[in-house]
Amino acid sequence: MSVAPRSTIGQRQPTRMEVAAGATLPIAVLVGLVAPRSFTYLSLLISATAIAAAIKSGSLDSGRQIPWRMPLFFLFAFCLFSAASAFWSPFPGATIRAALLFAAICGFSAGTVIVISNPLFQIDRRTGAALSFIVAITGLALVVDIYSMFEIRRWIVNGLPLRMNILSPTMYRLNGNAVTSIDPSIVNRSLVSLAIFIWPALYMTAIATNTRYFSVGLYLIVLLACFLSGSQTAQLQMVLSTVAFLASLVSDRHARRLLLVAWVSACALVVPLMTGLHGLRLHKSNLVTVYGEGFSPAARIAIGHQYATRVIEAPFLGHGAAVSRELKNSSTSDHKMPAHPHNAYLQLWFELGAVGIGLFMGFGLSMINMIIALPSSLHRFAYAQFASAAVLLAPSYGFWQPWQTGMICLSVILMVAARCMHRAY
Repeated sequence: MSVAPRSTIGQRQPTRMEVAAGATLPIAVLVGLVAPRSFTYLSLLISATAIAAAIKSGSLDSGRQIPWRMPLFFLFAFCLFSAASAFWSPFPGATIRAALLFAAICGFSAGTVIVISNPLFQIDRRTGAALSFIVAITGLALVVDIYSMFEIRRWIVNGLPLRMNILSPTMYRLNGNAVTSIDPSIVNRSLVSLAIFIWPALYMTAIATNTRYFSVGLYLIVLLACFLSGSQTAQLQMVLSTVAFLASLVSDRHARRLLLVAWVSACALVVPLMTGLHGLRLHKSNLVTVYGEGFSPAARIAIGHQYATRVIEAPFLGHGAAVSRELKNSSTSDHKMPAHPHNAYLQLWFELGAVGIGLFMGFGLSMINMIIALPSSLHRFAYAQFASAAVLLAPSYGFWQPWQTGMICLSVILMVAARCMHRAY
């Protein structure tokens, strides 16, 4: 991959505060990959250091080069509508808490993105090298962890002076004060995060090393970790994001159109899709059941059908943000549901109706169109990253899980930081 020559904007060296702000990015990735739930809080740290660096360097009030207006409009409208749904939610407290936490994480992250997209803000080249190193080391550690059937992790945990009651009983099997086995799904959050972080890391690697070989090795490490694991979500992310990357190599315009169609389809057609799959009795199919051992697509089709049939109860405004889990836990509910439908698009239809999913779809469309404002050499990496994040939302976690929101926001920050490095180097 060719790297653009240093521009006139990038002539000055980063200030110490800008170096510190850049250093928080690989540190945040490392902390998040080791303890994924910490992604919830990392946006505050990154935002604080980025704003402090911008104030110190005098670049806070300079012009912007990326058109953030439309994505920010749709994001603000979505957050506002999510919070407003507390007025008709059967669990207003849970709704407002989820909506405000989502808005806070996105708000801090948006502030960081706006600051570092400033044409005068500098990201040190060592940031890219550090990020590449962390992704590579974490990927290799996961490969060893998975290949050893978590025996090394079990040995380490048993050797630490820990109170065993702090360990998750769903992940760690205990016999007295000793861990006897570890659930393989313990690495799933780290793997789905790696499947998104790999794309900005690959671009930063090309800039930091000016060679393709390390980039290819980095990609293969993450690919191996995902396919050695039992996380079909991470595997699907890697496959489809790679398709988006390769499509962009063939035709940037056609790749963008493909993403636009896929995004609209995921948002608009998920309800009839779930109803149709259930109507075809695919949840009873032996092929689906055998393929889905551990992944349970058959169970997810059945769960998705439960939610899809209830969308019609409140098709425009939905039942209220984050009510799915409350409906499951409520002893007074007449319609107990699974905690979430394992599909964020279907969950938004159920909880926020056509208005909510329409705003979310508008946000995604504006993000895809905004990629045009990035350097052309960065397009294919941004398309692949968007595809990976969109795939993650389809078969996996509940939409309002704050660690997932924080992780996706961090990936956007990393891509903008990659653009900042492109500008300077």
